[in-house]
Amino acid sequence: MGKVQAQCGKAAYEYIETAVRLALNGSVSALATTPINKESLKAANVPFIGHTEILAALTNTDDPLTMFEVRNMRIFFLTRHLSLKDAIAAMTKKKSLRLSHSL
Repeated sequence: MGKVQAQCGKAAYEYIETAVRLALNGSVSALATTPINKESLKAANVPFIGHTEILAALTNTDDPLTMFEVRNMRIFFLTRHLSLKDAIAAMTKKKSLRLSHSL
């Protein structure tokens, strides 16, 4: 307890994988994510940095978005896991318009 363990990263990935499978086959209508330890994912050799990348791979999604909802306000992240310089460069008009048209 309290130590990064590969078996925990493997289990976290497998739980997410199972939840996605249940959602895709219609057994559940939604899924919510909880915090995961990214160091344990790395220790387990899971090739993803976090939820968004895992969910994208398991659902064959090319350009996934992360969304938070707080008091009926939805916040979408146009970039993930980038340096500030790279995040600013990624904030293009085209990407912003694509997001606004998909909502």
